[in-house]
Amino acid sequence: MQNDVPDTGPGPYEQLLQRERQEAVRRAMARLSPEHQAVLALREAGGLSYEEIASVLRIEEGTVKSRIARARVQLRNLLLSDGTFLA
Repeated sequence: MQNDVPDTGPGPYEQLLQRERQEAVRRAMARLSPEHQAVLALREAGGLSYEEIASVLRIEEGTVKSRIARARVQLRNLLLSDGTFLA
């Protein structure tokens, strides 16, 4: 008896698109300032809170918030100008 379980994962085309998007984000991240790279990496990849990021980087929590906001805008603009993502 065969157990037919449907494959609900992404197909080859979706996997390719996902890899291309990830690479575009990596390229755009590399173009950000080191300060913006650090706060975004800690927040988005590391899952740290603003308070934790402030502690790690030894900066004020308000500075963390403003850097994240500016970094996100800059990252978005880089991705849009690259043509990878649409507005």
